[in-house]
Amino acid sequence: MHREQIKLKRPLRDVKNRQPTVNVVRIQREAQSEQAAYQRTQESLATLLGELKVAVEELELRRQQSLEELQTVAVELAVAAAANVVRQAIDENQFGVSELVAQTINRVVPTDVGNVRLHPEDVELLKSHASAETFQAIENVLKADATLQRGTVLVEEQTGRIAVTEVITRLEDIRKLWLGQIHESQIERRQTQTDAESLKRFPDRRETA
Repeated sequence: MHREQIKLKRPLRDVKNRQPTVNVVRIQREAQSEQAAYQRTQESLATLLGELKVAVEELELRRQQSLEELQTVAVELAVAAAANVVRQAIDENQFGVSELVAQTINRVVPTDVGNVRLHPEDVELLKSHASAETFQAIENVLKADATLQRGTVLVEEQTGRIAVTEVITRLEDIRKLWLGQIHESQIERRQTQTDAESLKRFPDRRETA
């Protein structure tokens, strides 16, 4: 078989193995650019999360303030309604004047009682509702005093000390008590939230391991 010989323009040893040149500098620059873009994205996300956290905390604070305001309004309305009921009961002679007098006298030394002052209508109510024995015990020191509001008992000691009990004042004491309880519950709620945030900041390592 005849084989045809191919003549090369130059020997194979003179032909160089050419491979595409890798631009290392360009790859490094692209990698740095991507890293910078990633860093900017992370910073933007951190800023956004921080803003969201502040917004949520503000909303929670407003919610708590609104809750406290609603509770305060409820207390004021309840006390105002109770005061109207009490005043109506006083006007209709439907309150325990005997108990009111006894409680006021118990606040002082009974042997030092000088005068027990009541509104004239309350004196008449006491006469009609108190037992004969109770009324006789204070009859000599019982004084009608038109300057006092109905539902008020003023006991004067011989030493000059005075004890006063008012039905309406009792409602004011209840009002202060309820408002104080609302304030304390708000403090406890904020403390609980602070403790919860501290736990989130420092989680149990066993859970994160």
